[in-house]
Amino acid sequence: MLIAASTMAWAEVRAVTIAIGRGSDAPTGLDASYTVPAGKVLILESVQFTTLTANIREGEDVNIQITEVASNHNTVLSTFVYAGPYGRYKRHTFDPPIRILGGGRLSSNATYGWYLFKGLLVDNSDLYADLDVELENPRVQDGALLAQARVSSPRPHSLRVESSTDLKTFSLDPSAATTRSGNPAVDTVSVATGDTGKKFVRVEARTRSGR
Repeated sequence: MLIAASTMAWAEVRAVTIAIGRGSDAPTGLDASYTVPAGKVLILESVQFTTLTANIREGEDVNIQITEVASNHNTVLSTFVYAGPYGRYKRHTFDPPIRILGGGRLSSNATYGWYLFKGLLVDNSDLYADLDVELENPRVQDGALLAQARVSSPRPHSLRVESSTDLKTFSLDPSAATTRSGNPAVDTVSVATGDTGKKFVRVEARTRSGR
């Protein structure tokens, strides 16, 4: 039996922490907005708002402002996105993550305080890039061939599992199943071995949206 991994694809993906703010209690020199660089997509995963003043109370709404040009019309749109109820140092997660295209601007209407955003900055061409897969710990259990598929990025992804009995022709395996683990970069892959008990498997991974 043989398990083969897909080829490496080099994707420009960078984890970023972005800070914006205004007012006397924001760090000195902090910009009030952030503009996504041209040719990039900002995948916004979470935000944390902090203020030392009393202009917002526990439980009140925390909003962020996104300004960008509509894809189907040369119109600049500015919208507010609800992040969650305020709690000092509370972190709000966006599910699914928010994508802001290059040239889009991230800001807020808060008079005092600062925001910490966490997410991924990705090249346009790599938003749905192929990823490298390493298959580890192959084993046979209850008539199935299992292995851990370790993907080169923790980004959300989908797996394509193909099999062959002769190493010449691979096709999508209808018996394939994948199980998520606590590690977003590791899945368990299984395929039925069939009557011959001989099967060759390969797995390909591709990034996808957050859902």
